[in-house]
Amino acid sequence: MAKWLLILLLSTKSLAQVSDAASSDQQQDALKLHYEAAGRYARAGDQDHATLEYKAFLAEGLHRIANGEASAGAFATAVGQFDEALSLAPHDNRIRLDYARVSLDAEKLVQARTLAEEVVRSDLKDAQARFLLGSVLFHLEDYAGARDQLEVAVAANPDFKSGYLLGRTYLVLHDEKRARMLFDEMVNGLGDSALLHIYFGRAYSLMDYPEQADSEFKKAIFKDGNAADAHYYRALAYLRHDESAGYVKAIPEFEAELKINPNDVRSHYMLGYIALKQGRFAQAEAELSKAAALQPDVNTLVNLAEVYTAEERAGDAEITLRRAITASQKDPLDQQRSGRAHYLLGRLLMKAGHLEEAKKEMTIAAQQPDTSGMTSGPAAEARVISSSSLAQQDARDRSDHSDSPPASAAELKKVGGFKKELSPAIGEAYNALGVFAARKQDFMAALHFFEDAESWNPELDGLDRNLGMAALSAGGYDKAVKSLEQYVSTHPDDEAASAALADARKRLHPVTP
Repeated sequence: MAKWLLILLLSTKSLAQVSDAASSDQQQDALKLHYEAAGRYARAGDQDHATLEYKAFLAEGLHRIANGEASAGAFATAVGQFDEALSLAPHDNRIRLDYARVSLDAEKLVQARTLAEEVVRSDLKDAQARFLLGSVLFHLEDYAGARDQLEVAVAANPDFKSGYLLGRTYLVLHDEKRARMLFDEMVNGLGDSALLHIYFGRAYSLMDYPEQADSEFKKAIFKDGNAADAHYYRALAYLRHDESAGYVKAIPEFEAELKINPNDVRSHYMLGYIALKQGRFAQAEAELSKAAALQPDVNTLVNLAEVYTAEERAGDAEITLRRAITASQKDPLDQQRSGRAHYLLGRLLMKAGHLEEAKKEMTIAAQQPDTSGMTSGPAAEARVISSSSLAQQDARDRSDHSDSPPASAAELKKVGGFKKELSPAIGEAYNALGVFAARKQDFMAALHFFEDAESWNPELDGLDRNLGMAALSAGGYDKAVKSLEQYVSTHPDDEAASAALADARKRLHPVTP
């Protein structure tokens, strides 16, 4: 088979315009240095070093894009970038550790454990890897394993997040003595603040140590009578320990929280929820209406609809349930929580004689996991709310990304802009790697590199020629024909490409005698 000449495009431009979108000078320099070094080696004919530098550039760029996409909530896309980055830099623990964090945030716990374990095995002193592995094991309910990792992490780097999760782990393992000792050490090291005591109270509450929890919340309130969240979480502790018996103690705490923060949607919701359970419908309507005005959450609207139903206001109940269903469509998780809304709407429609529509709603409800009862009350605190960093932290003790607020439109635009600016250089890098692979007669690898280049920079001049030539040599005649036809249509004077196209057509449709 003929050896077709491939086009190696070596850009002489710098990455200044690309690196401007980077988040730090160090990362900017890493991208720029690898890219420019690869070009110098390639122009000097040093293919091996050029290959190393192009791969380092691609791994760094894809790593940063993956982190940006993960922060913006695009986990599926980020995972693909991480996989590719690791294939290019299989020994880079920075990539593997960030990949583990993203996997944890995306609920891919087994994958997160595997990645974190690989980092720990390669560097037993890496405190971040130990903490991350401990976090993963905690959520896999391997609490003994989590304890072992977190103890090493705290010894190496005694920061708040490691110590707090270790304290919670001790409490899960019913080792209250060690938890108390650890919390006291944290107070000595970090300062005796109201915020620390709120966290400690939360940890005790979650593991149902009611007396210890209440003691910590009292300390927080004594330290700072206006400390946000202290009264709210103290109220939840009462409800968590014994919900119905805790109503009397919880109500004044929620009311105290509202004196500090009148727009605390969580406290309005909980006061409305309790009033509904106690049959105080006027109060329930008032509080749930305030909560819904601040944040039209599915649970809030469903509970408000139940108030209207109890007051025999079917019209208001129907309108509110339809609002709840519409609100649930914005988030896949909320869609899974919308079963009771469909169920209650179906009952209202059936009672009104709209049997066909009622049947449809009941069918939808039957397919949802929460038809038997909407998650509400204390168990619903995780869904409530973006108004408190404590709520976010305790609802989801995931990676460092987990307590960040949702990405704003500006942040999403920034990630997309960085990706767009870096795409031409990524395409050129993949094209160069394809050329190098083809020169070594590894046409399958070359084809894959050229296809990657096409996915990032389809307008790269000469890429369709390279892809077609590699596909022809690799036996992918349909791809060869498609790419070479595209190239020859704009380069009719390229005799080598025309000959290759004719060869590919013959091989794709051989003439039988």
